[in-house]
Amino acid sequence: MDKIIKLNDEIELDIVDLGDAGEGIGKYENFAVFVEDTVPGDKVLVKITKAKKSFAKGQVIKLIKESELRQDAPCKYFEDCGGCQIQNIKYENQLKLKENKVSNIIKRIGGFTGVEINPIIGMENSFRYRNKGAFVVSKIDGKVVIGLYKKKSHEVIPVDDCLIQDEKVKDILEGVKKHIIKFDVKVYNRKNNSGLVRNVVVRKSEATGEYMVIIVTNGSKLPMSKVLAKTLVEGNDKIVSVYQNINKKHSSEILGEDSKLLFGQEKIIDEIDGLKFEISPLSFYQVNSVQTEKLYKKALEYCNLSREELVIDLYSGIGTISLLLAREAKEVIGIESVKPAVVDARQNAKINNIENARFMRAKAEDKLPELVKDGFKPEVIVLDPPRVGCDKKVLDAILEVKPEKIVYVSCKPSTLARDLKILCESGEYTLEEVTPVDMFGHSAHVETVVKLIKA
Repeated sequence: MDKIIKLNDEIELDIVDLGDAGEGIGKYENFAVFVEDTVPGDKVLVKITKAKKSFAKGQVIKLIKESELRQDAPCKYFEDCGGCQIQNIKYENQLKLKENKVSNIIKRIGGFTGVEINPIIGMENSFRYRNKGAFVVSKIDGKVVIGLYKKKSHEVIPVDDCLIQDEKVKDILEGVKKHIIKFDVKVYNRKNNSGLVRNVVVRKSEATGEYMVIIVTNGSKLPMSKVLAKTLVEGNDKIVSVYQNINKKHSSEILGEDSKLLFGQEKIIDEIDGLKFEISPLSFYQVNSVQTEKLYKKALEYCNLSREELVIDLYSGIGTISLLLAREAKEVIGIESVKPAVVDARQNAKINNIENARFMRAKAEDKLPELVKDGFKPEVIVLDPPRVGCDKKVLDAILEVKPEKIVYVSCKPSTLARDLKILCESGEYTLEEVTPVDMFGHSAHVETVVKLIKA
């Protein structure tokens, strides 16, 4: 490199790509510079705020040329809120950027060439898609507010309507706020771990239109809790479940382990491709029901089952993919480390009358090698790991058992590409097809499902 970027340097940059957090990426003599509040196609004058050996970060001094991809963000909170990083980019361009991101990372980190990258599966409606929202309760200048965190801070922005949440959520939040004010309920103080009401979480079933409301508290006693539940239900007859969740931890975790039913049903039920799934306060469930069905249908298409196969589903969660697979496989074994998720998965199998799926509570990296030693020979392995990707022991075990097909569902392209490289570099497997899916419109995140076959 002829010139090294130094702290406080001022440089002109063409923004050419999008980072994982929605920041723009420019190249300065092949040196990556990450710049917030920019989009691909912008030309900017930037001041360097951090300079490392392999990358730098910069702050915009001047927008020299505005990208054609830009639009005015529809949400009035966009400039401050940390939720929707790229709402200032037209949706059709968001999709293309995400598609290119997956393609570029598969090639650059994975080292793959000539792989079929299918067009991204986008949303018909990129707003009002979330079936779950978690909101912060706070006080600003002595007034109770409910909102979301400001970008990269714990400062709360009062939000009267979040455009990616269901329209009825704003009325639910207003009802909770009125109750707090009327009965002088203490609001949680995050600095000293004092006060009571911390968060409001709203979950919705897209299949039934029913809501679950969860009031998160820093203590077991919630003043006039039954009155609160009654008031919320009277304001919206689709609220069928109201919980108090108790979280006394001085941490950023939203939900605690203990939940107390204040009103109605213990669970709400959603559907994916005709199967029912019970959702409790602590259940993990994809936040975009419509796109989840599209994602899982693509995974099933890649599996191409004939009712004769043994399928192992790693990181199986509450059994969503496993039970869809079970309808087309001989047997499915789901492996999941989180106890409540395994309990939910077994219950979901029961309510759907599915008898050829069983679930084991274990870490995938421990259980899969054990199953291999016991002689299990799955024809197909499906995996949907967290953002960090797979433990090396999981990948080694997959390569030892040598299934005919591997279907990998990923929420982070970089760890996906890293794992695919390990699976394919031995020559045992070929990456046949890749499909990105937009699950989180107006954010920089993208899901991807890929198919590997034996070489």
